[in-house]
Amino acid sequence: MEVFGEYYGFEKIVFSVVFLLMGFNMYTSSLFTALGDGKTSVPISFFRGLVFLSIFVYALSYLFGFRGLFAAMPAAELVGVGLSLFFVLKKGKRYGLC
Repeated sequence: MEVFGEYYGFEKIVFSVVFLLMGFNMYTSSLFTALGDGKTSVPISFFRGLVFLSIFVYALSYLFGFRGLFAAMPAAELVGVGLSLFFVLKKGKRYGLC
């Protein structure tokens, strides 16, 4: 299998989903930054960009090989959406979001 010379449809579709999820996470983190709540914004960005991604890159590449690398980013962003929603629901009344 030639890694860099071949493009698979599955990987393109799975990885393209990440842009929808990434937008929500970046918006939520930026929202809390704009509201002056850095203590909420930093964990969203840190866990989404470093912690969750590191865990999923290692775990999914171990389980599924090369294809797992393409699924790591969407999986990390999906868990990041859960974290973002948690903070929005938890602090939404304070800022008039919910």
